[in-house]
Amino acid sequence: MTAFVVPESTVAEKRKDEENRFEFKLREKGKTFSVPKMEFLSRPATKYLGEKYATTSEADLLRGLIKIEAPDAFDIVDKMEDDQAIELSIAWAAASKVDAGESTASDAS
Repeated sequence: MTAFVVPESTVAEKRKDEENRFEFKLREKGKTFSVPKMEFLSRPATKYLGEKYATTSEADLLRGLIKIEAPDAFDIVDKMEDDQAIELSIAWAAASKVDAGESTASDAS
């Protein structure tokens, strides 16, 4: 019997495409950071959302996702006021195919 070979992930490849990423700056002339649009989040990010969604504020959910998906931006995002983090979260969701407050897991339901 031949063992099934699991194919490479198509989502992982799509996550790298520029059109499937959301870019943001922390200042007008600051460095540009990039995260996958929410429908292309990595498995660690979707797992984090599943574990923390009901018990964590939107601002802190964003910070956790940034830590996973754009660790080079985390120190700066972590210092943001909550209203700034929420604005970033709303913009990221708007650029994605999910609504703010809708987890990626709900796309499949």
